[in-house]
Amino acid sequence: MTSPDTSHTPGPWEACDPGDYGDFDGESRVILGDDRRIAVVHWSPRLNTAQSDANARLIAAAPDLLAKLSEVLDFYDALSSEHAPGEVELLDSITALLAKHTRPTPTKDSSHGY
Repeated sequence: MTSPDTSHTPGPWEACDPGDYGDFDGESRVILGDDRRIAVVHWSPRLNTAQSDANARLIAAAPDLLAKLSEVLDFYDALSSEHAPGEVELLDSITALLAKHTRPTPTKDSSHGY
């Protein structure tokens, strides 16, 4: 069974309206998860508000997207060990994507020199 890294704040996440949840300047969208700030997307009438809104929605959807991609891999793993042409590449790319974005972030370690 595929198991994504669950060290992130559990979903659902919510993109608040500009000005909600003490967003510093009244022109930002706060992304909340477990009633905590996950991210802040700058929003301003002077900027492309449609793009800012889309960015906030995409960030808020991250936990759901992660879970669904994991379900897709589990579904295909349960079907069969043989897959149609193109499926192997698709499943490999999903696996690589999940590995890339769910592995722990390296911490500063003086023994590694960074």
